[in-house]
Amino acid sequence: MTLLYVSTSIRPDGSTSRDLAETFLESWRQTHPHDTVVHRDLGAAPLPHLSLVEVTASMTDPRELTPEQAQAQELGRELAAEFIGADAYLIGYPRCTTGSIPSALKAWLDRLLLQPNVWQTEKVAAGRPAVT
Repeated sequence: MTLLYVSTSIRPDGSTSRDLAETFLESWRQTHPHDTVVHRDLGAAPLPHLSLVEVTASMTDPRELTPEQAQAQELGRELAAEFIGADAYLIGYPRCTTGSIPSALKAWLDRLLLQPNVWQTEKVAAGRPAVT
């Protein structure tokens, strides 16, 4: 089983959201000692926001992509593979602003949703546990 842990706090220490997620992760590892944990730390390695090249690439026939568009899609494919390959999800993000999510998490979601294997696959995460 694979757990995808996405953290978004820019604070490596003293972050409540990171501390809560790490507490959950410790418990997960105790009850699932043989599981794999994939950690995508968007606070330490933020994703750039979408560019026009990425958006147009998502609407272009794969056989007609320019080299620039093909390269731009590589990161999205990597993120989609992590997401689809996971059996469970842990997403830690600060709740310091009412009604919104950190831009790093939005950039991650935007890239996932540009990937046809994520949004064209009906209920790709259905039945998989998720904790935020």
